[in-house]
Amino acid sequence: MNNIEYIPNEEKSFIGEGGFAKTYHIRYNGEECCLKKLKDEEKNDVDSIKRFKREIELLELLKGHPNIIDLIEANKNELYYVMSFANKSNLEKYCQNKKITEEIKFNIFDQILNAIVYAHSQGIIHRDLNPRNILVFESSGKLNVKVSDFGLGKNYDKNSNYTKSKTHNLGQEDYAAPEQLNSLKDATFQSDIYSLGLLLYFTWTNKRPRHIKPTLFLDIINQATSENYIDRQTITQFKDKYEKIKAIILGTNNKLSNISLHNMQEDNSLFDWDLFFILIEDIEKNSDDYDKFYFYPVYDLLDDKKRLTELVNFSEDRVIWFIEKITNNFNLIYSYDLLDRYSILMNKILRATKNDTIKVFAFMSIWILAFDKDRYIAQGHITDIFKEKLLSENIIHTICVKIDAIKVSYISGDIIKILKYIPTSIQAILEQ
Repeated sequence: MNNIEYIPNEEKSFIGEGGFAKTYHIRYNGEECCLKKLKDEEKNDVDSIKRFKREIELLELLKGHPNIIDLIEANKNELYYVMSFANKSNLEKYCQNKKITEEIKFNIFDQILNAIVYAHSQGIIHRDLNPRNILVFESSGKLNVKVSDFGLGKNYDKNSNYTKSKTHNLGQEDYAAPEQLNSLKDATFQSDIYSLGLLLYFTWTNKRPRHIKPTLFLDIINQATSENYIDRQTITQFKDKYEKIKAIILGTNNKLSNISLHNMQEDNSLFDWDLFFILIEDIEKNSDDYDKFYFYPVYDLLDDKKRLTELVNFSEDRVIWFIEKITNNFNLIYSYDLLDRYSILMNKILRATKNDTIKVFAFMSIWILAFDKDRYIAQGHITDIFKEKLLSENIIHTICVKIDAIKVSYISGDIIKILKYIPTSIQAILEQ
């Protein structure tokens, strides 16, 4: 370690530590670098020594990729290695208190994705993908992102000698796949996909993925974070879907980026679910005539049994996001006919889904149309739903809470018409 100089000294140059190693800010041959070395208390632990040596071997295999941390020098006997120093720290710190543009988000995640695509192509699983292990460099105004810390990594084609089974205190548990939390040796390429999906969520929202809320890449993220690893996509499928959505957003796919909901309505061959959800999000784009360019096309596109079935079979979050997006914008609808059509659509969704939460949101959409918008057809749907006993007691209880919260000014005459069909628990709220 003769070429290494701590900045300013070993104690104050300390950057951080993980389960087995510490990192320091140093000068190496006059250049700012980062030193990672095994903790003193781990130097007698056979597993820790093997793991640290394996990390060096994996970095040697991946050396030269622009989005994987540079291995500058390594010493397996003294158990340390020297790598590039990230002048912008890690992704977690980079995103703190910083408004990041859409362009920068794409730039960051593009580079993360490129690194994992390459690592997987070399048979290497990372097993600890999280924002703290994504290092951010900046030079002449350009960002360079590098994946680091392959301490839990594994060459999938070779047997691992690391014997610890649990991942407690190893890596960030918020980003670890369920099978990996149970046993590190059970991690596969699909475990990295799980973490990658959560990294995409963090990059796009700057929020920890404890409770994933609807966002632009929700469908990719939901599949990537499936509880069962068999249901997750491959890295190639993940990248293809990501690139497709990116191209639509940035307008680099001429075939898709110029399509509107109205275009899809006129030519069904143009229909694409990813584009559909992006266009649904961008409601203001249709402000010239919301009915013509937004609400009628959406209804017509979903007035198709096959397509409606596909919608209902999307993730719970995605379907609820769709229902809320439409319901929260009912005030933009000018046509009474269109309001009636959306009651028909929500009624179809309620009857088609087996998901109780989706049933609740679909019902509440109809309820608002029935009594806030005073639509006779929606009132008929409410009557039929209760007459046919389509809702369980648990759903009715949830609906009671929501009805009580929205405080709609009910029209007494219309309520009286259907009162005998409404459960007593809801009647009690209406009579308050």
